[in-house]
Amino acid sequence: MAGMFSLASVIISIFMETKNTVTLLAALAQDTCLAIYRLLVQQGTEGLAVGQIGERLAVANATLPFHLKELSHAGLGQARQEGRFIYYSANYEADERPAGLFD
Repeated sequence: MAGMFSLASVIISIFMETKNTVTLLAALAQDTCLAIYRLLVQQGTEGLAVGQIGERLAVANATLPFHLKELSHAGLGQARQEGRFIYYSANYEADERPAGLFD
């Protein structure tokens, strides 16, 4: 019975890793998400306010939250609030994942 539990744990782990990889690739496959991610990486750890991201990339305010949510969900972006503004920055811990996707 213990062997079955170990096998089940391994299968679940592989499934979750695959699911996370698919989520990451899906986010980067969208042109706007990829452009936002590149901009955030260029900005460093300080990131940018949501409005600045929209202005720099000419992304409509109506669609910007969707793209930022996709990046956050994929673990590529993170938000922080400072006063009345929300800032997004790249999640640099996630930057190591794309290189190891196909190991």
